[in-house]
Amino acid sequence: MRVDVPVRQGSIVSSTNDGIILQTWTFCSLVTMKGTAADFSAALELNDKDPVAWNNRGYNRYQLGKTAQALKDYDAAIELTPNDALAHQNRAWLLATTTDKSLRNAEEAVASAAKACEINASGNIGDLSALAAAHADAGNSKDAVGWQEKVAEIAAEDVKSFAEKMLARYRNGKTYIADPVAADKAEAEAAEAKAGKEAAVKKEAVKKEAAKKEAAKKRQEDAEAKGEE
Repeated sequence: MRVDVPVRQGSIVSSTNDGIILQTWTFCSLVTMKGTAADFSAALELNDKDPVAWNNRGYNRYQLGKTAQALKDYDAAIELTPNDALAHQNRAWLLATTTDKSLRNAEEAVASAAKACEINASGNIGDLSALAAAHADAGNSKDAVGWQEKVAEIAAEDVKSFAEKMLARYRNGKTYIADPVAADKAEAEAAEAKAGKEAAVKKEAVKKEAAKKEAAKKRQEDAEAKGEE
């Protein structure tokens, strides 16, 4: 049985050779991730021609923050099996969402996600989600919205809300985020703080201008008073 793992945070449907699985990686502890990555490393020592082991170790490494190593693992999986859609999909997610600016590459992410969609005939929601996210990161809002609309249309009820929240972000020209609710709250708070700061600056400017005018008026009154003398 192929031991594919889910692609991103949240309930993501992942297609495997033996059917469809539905998992949520956020319930895996870091300890579990480290152990799993070590297990796949051991498996690769026995057989370094196993693309599934390369892909799955890459996934676990990515969750552990070992982004560069994860990317190499995905590349190794793809080199061994060019039509491994899940490896292409995972690679796309990494390139489109990593916080490591030296590795983030929207154009390559689009290419990888598009390849995954091609392999699965655009029938895998994870592939479509990755393609939408990649286009959003590349600044292709129209394409991001188009693909995410398909995701929202076919998403199961338990993930439809998340899919629709991402669609709203893409329509606003924003990129993928694992927790759109928290992101929206943070953005609203940041906007409120910015508005408050700008209001304070404006208030201070008005206060200074009023003081300046008052001082000018006082000087004029003093000058006029001296003239009368």
